[in-house]
Amino acid sequence: MTRTSAWAMLALTLLSTSALAQQRYVAFGDSLSDNGNFFAATGQPPAPYFNGRFSNGPTWVEQLAGAPMAGFFPVGPVNNATSTNFAFGGARTDSNPAVSVTDPPNISGGTGAQITNYTLRGGAFAATDTATLWGGANNIFQAIPGAAATPATAQATMQGVAVASATNIGTQVGQLAAAGARRIIVLNLPNFSGLPQFAGGPAAALAGFSSSTFNAALLTSVGAAAAGAPNANIITVDVAGVFTALQANPAAFGFANATQPCLSVLACVGNPAVQPGYAFWDGVHPTTAGHALIAATVNQYVQAPVLAGVFSALGEQILDDRRTGMARAFDRLDSIRFGKPGVNDYFVNIVGGVSNGDSSATRPGFRSSTYGVNFGMNRALTSNWGLTASGSVGVGTTKVASTLNADTFNAAFDVGAIYNAGSFFAKTGLGLGVTRFGDMERRTIGPLANKSSVTAVSYNAGVEAGYIHSLGMFELSPRARLAWLGGMVDTIDENGTIAPLSIRSHGVNALLGGIELRASATVINTPGQKVAVTALVGYERYLTYSGNSLTGRLLANTAQTFRTVTGDPKGPGVVLGLGLSSQMASGWVLNAEYRASIGDRSLVRHNGQIGVRTSF
Repeated sequence: MTRTSAWAMLALTLLSTSALAQQRYVAFGDSLSDNGNFFAATGQPPAPYFNGRFSNGPTWVEQLAGAPMAGFFPVGPVNNATSTNFAFGGARTDSNPAVSVTDPPNISGGTGAQITNYTLRGGAFAATDTATLWGGANNIFQAIPGAAATPATAQATMQGVAVASATNIGTQVGQLAAAGARRIIVLNLPNFSGLPQFAGGPAAALAGFSSSTFNAALLTSVGAAAAGAPNANIITVDVAGVFTALQANPAAFGFANATQPCLSVLACVGNPAVQPGYAFWDGVHPTTAGHALIAATVNQYVQAPVLAGVFSALGEQILDDRRTGMARAFDRLDSIRFGKPGVNDYFVNIVGGVSNGDSSATRPGFRSSTYGVNFGMNRALTSNWGLTASGSVGVGTTKVASTLNADTFNAAFDVGAIYNAGSFFAKTGLGLGVTRFGDMERRTIGPLANKSSVTAVSYNAGVEAGYIHSLGMFELSPRARLAWLGGMVDTIDENGTIAPLSIRSHGVNALLGGIELRASATVINTPGQKVAVTALVGYERYLTYSGNSLTGRLLANTAQTFRTVTGDPKGPGVVLGLGLSSQMASGWVLNAEYRASIGDRSLVRHNGQIGVRTSF
């Protein structure tokens, strides 16, 4: 990744979820969110700080909003149609002022006063607005020197400070919910022992203890607020997790330096080309590239319902696997030799398949592959009835764009029966499959991925009918089929750093309809060998589909459970095929088959097999 990867990562995320950038944001907090309010009041910080920000460019919340945010200066009514920023550099979570500002009520009195000031100026929240709250750092920063002066009680002192400031945040979340905010984003604090201001210094351990204590207390206090505000979706964001990962491997996130402040490096501070490679602008504030990483992280949490849609590809795949298994069973019924009732045909085939394309508008870049073996037996019971039974095992991969990938193992069992009455025939089939999606990874931020595994069960029942019209060495066979395909994907619980998800078990069902025309020709017919070629063209589609929604939640989070409608998948579409069989005088039959289907959005599926069959 390049040094501008943090910017590119955010841009791609926002492009894929553009609705987020179109929403109105209202920000509360300290210098980590301030877009120039402190500067408007005090003239600080000066250049080379960017336009009054405590950074070299826009802050994370400005980048999320995607448009300029109005500040609280000049004093006047709030415009509830535009994004607004009431964050103030130096603000604490309590009422102790950091600076003196004449603006009653005194916004520098703390983040709670910011919320009060917003509402007193006529600020309100529409159902689609997003409020952000990030604070607590200044309470800790200002208390560390005094606590460190008495080592015996330092941790106890800082524990009290951290818990109190986190409790304040919980109270203010309730304040926002009471004011009408229906979506509230609360960010935790990075590990302070890794900040340039503390790293390697005598207060590093105390700073790290303080931030981790704050984060634990924050989950408790915000959880209590969420329980008391069931109409508000309160989302907690793990900034600590992403910054710990960043400092462990900055290059993987597109940064050259995640320990030194840019302002302390001459080659960085005056060079805009170098600045994106630094995560920190000064001892405690990120660069605007660091803010982009925060924005992308927030996006993962807020857009979790949308991002969870990639898991619907698993349900689609197991249905398609069952469609393929059923088609193979129906094809094998054509090979039963009705002239020899009671004779068993045993077969073994090497099988494989690949799918590429967009499985739906919401799941671009779908790709799956599977390879394995299929084996079983055909048997003619009478001159009219025949049976087939087979088992199969295979391995493969499933991918959705660059977001989701998994290794797969599948096993299946299919049975079918055919009734033959002269030129007419009717078939029926049943099948059961089990697929294990193992080592599943969903990419989140930079190199980070959430991991999980899940088992899915699929089943089918279908019928096919048609007739065979003989023309000497040629045969034409129109046919139609109808099948019910179903499956169940077990609960998915992710393990990871950023926005791990739990997706409830969900079922998928489809009614598949299709028509087909086959043509076959015997090209060699000698006492020692009979070779036949088959070609087919048809069309299949899902007549009905259910299971196009997912229910889930963010793990270890105060956010509400969500339900995501993922859209219907597209059926196979146009179906094409070729087959070749060669029967030897010894009774052995060699066969090779290829099938392709071309659906909407360029979803192309290829399936093939090669194998042998013999009678005993």
